[in-house]
Amino acid sequence: ATNGVDADLPADAVVVEPGSTVTWTYVVTNDGNAPLFDVALADDLEGIIDLATCTRSDQGDPTAMLPAGVSITCSLTGTAQEGLYGNIANVTAVDQTNADVADDDPSHYLGAVPGIDVEKAVNGSDADTEETAVQVSAGSVVTWTYVITNTGNVALSNVTLADDQVGSVTVDAAHCTASPDSTLALLLPGDDITCIFTGSAVAGAYVNTALVGGVDPLQQQVSDSDSAHSFGVAYDLALVKTLP
Repeated sequence: ATNGVDADLPADAVVVEPGSTVTWTYVVTNDGNAPLFDVALADDLEGIIDLATCTRSDQGDPTAMLPAGVSITCSLTGTAQEGLYGNIANVTAVDQTNADVADDDPSHYLGAVPGIDVEKAVNGSDADTEETAVQVSAGSVVTWTYVITNTGNVALSNVTLADDQVGSVTVDAAHCTASPDSTLALLLPGDDITCIFTGSAVAGAYVNTALVGGVDPLQQQVSDSDSAHSFGVAYDLALVKTLP
């Protein structure tokens, strides 16, 4: 087990913070009907585990003969790395006839690296700067598109969207859609939420900034921002007639 969880599959990986302490627990049980000898325990990545540091369910010597039905429990600690980590425990022994018996069991953790990105577009253009501002007719309808991407390796909940000019924007089904494997409530790694809102173009230079946030399984918050520019063109024609 990893941090007390029997995370046999990568999908069941325990989410941990990189740099934190990870505790692996190994429970070796003689589930046969005869005693076992020369019990040895190793981890494919962490190395050989000294049984003398372990405890036995009958309070006996964990390095001695292991009676039927008795278990040995060992613990090992390490420092969590970023990303998915899987290691396999291997146990071996011999029975009274000197026949080999063995078993193995994997466990996994995921060192969380959360991340979020937002890209905002005006009428379909990624107008990040004044030089790339989209020209629109003042008073016309402007469409803002916000693409929110989970750039980390863990799912994000409580995804929020705000615009410094428009204000808080509700991430709801009326305006937003999520990638097929995700939902608006839970954004999986690599997936997107796309939101579309409209407004009326104002005359002159206009810039607004999208602000997004999310929370990972460890309650760490991530955020990002992106601006978009437009220029509202106002046409005016005046005619003045004077008498000579």
